[in-house]
Amino acid sequence: MNQGKALANDPSVLRDAEMDPVERAAALSRLVSDQRKEFEPDIAGLLTHRNPVLRCESIIALVGRWRIERYVMKACQLLTDDPDWSVRSSGAHALSMYARSSRVTPEERVSILRLLAHTVQVDRDSNVQQAAYEGILRILGDRKSTRL
Repeated sequence: MNQGKALANDPSVLRDAEMDPVERAAALSRLVSDQRKEFEPDIAGLLTHRNPVLRCESIIALVGRWRIERYVMKACQLLTDDPDWSVRSSGAHALSMYARSSRVTPEERVSILRLLAHTVQVDRDSNVQQAAYEGILRILGDRKSTRL
């Protein structure tokens, strides 16, 4: 019996390109909650998907929750270059989650803090600025959500 959150059909839902993106994102989230890392290649493939919901969920999963270093540069790219504000916000959130990991060097942490600070200054969307600001606070240990 499955003790996790994932449903029996979640792997096929995740992989079905014709499936509703919101349903695919929900399946992805459940698989990530269950630490089903064998789906990493499938999730990584969604980092460039045309649907922003899938890009958001995949970067949060790979960098924020699983803290996989090889996707950190992709998170930085999504934060700075993605046309969708929700994806840029998710990039900020994922990077701040990653930066709190004990495996991250002080130099890496500072680089992420600098990128988030730059985002607060230059991003054209206030939602992204807010996500970056909250990410800075998260990294520095202040979990209060202070509005800009």
